[in-house]
Amino acid sequence: MGLLDMARMVRDPGLERIRARPPRNLAIEEAVRFLLPDAPSTGELTVLLREIQLDHTFHDEVNERFVNMRGRRMSFERWTELLYVIVRVMRPRVVVLTGVFDGAADAMMLRAMQRNAYGTLVSIDLPAVEAISLSTSEMKDSSLPRGQKPGWLVPDDLRLRYDLRLGDSRELLPAALKEFLQIDIFVHDSLHTYDHQLFEYSMAWPSIRVGGLLMSDDVLWNMAFWHFIRKVKRESARVDTLGAVRK
Repeated sequence: MGLLDMARMVRDPGLERIRARPPRNLAIEEAVRFLLPDAPSTGELTVLLREIQLDHTFHDEVNERFVNMRGRRMSFERWTELLYVIVRVMRPRVVVLTGVFDGAADAMMLRAMQRNAYGTLVSIDLPAVEAISLSTSEMKDSSLPRGQKPGWLVPDDLRLRYDLRLGDSRELLPAALKEFLQIDIFVHDSLHTYDHQLFEYSMAWPSIRVGGLLMSDDVLWNMAFWHFIRKVKRESARVDTLGAVRK
């Protein structure tokens, strides 16, 4: 790295990449047991993981929607399966998520809430009608299907517990946190810039109950998540691109 690159990095920490070895990539069951000390046994967690993996009714409906809009079958990332298991185990009253896009993570958590017969998911999204730099621009599909709103992938029978709010999280996230006062889980998956991530983490953290979770996708893009957990003095777990920390 040259002197010019180093100078730019000092001025803008968001340019810093994960240069040291990142935390070990955990199995889903291992991550859950790390984050939730009272979690069931590894074997019981595996049963919950298989519950969603073998949920043919859910996957068939999601795949039908995805094929119709994207022209291919849906493939859920491993971290969304982690969200499912976490919600099944924690039985959260309120989860707040930023960055909906098609709605894969939303659908997973809402299916878990349906099985729990409990909980509300408040999702905030600025619709990606075209590619958004440092967010959807890095994805295989960089914008929403024409004419579709964020969360279009979520099956109709899961929407009873879905509170979808469209707009900038800098405005809508503070309002949502004032409304609910205390939340169980916060999930960041919106604009992945250093400043924006720190804004969302810092805004959400005081509202997360003791024992609740802060989770963030794409934590290897910059140092925001790692700087934040150092500030709050917490150890984290990582599953692929998602980092999570217990309050």
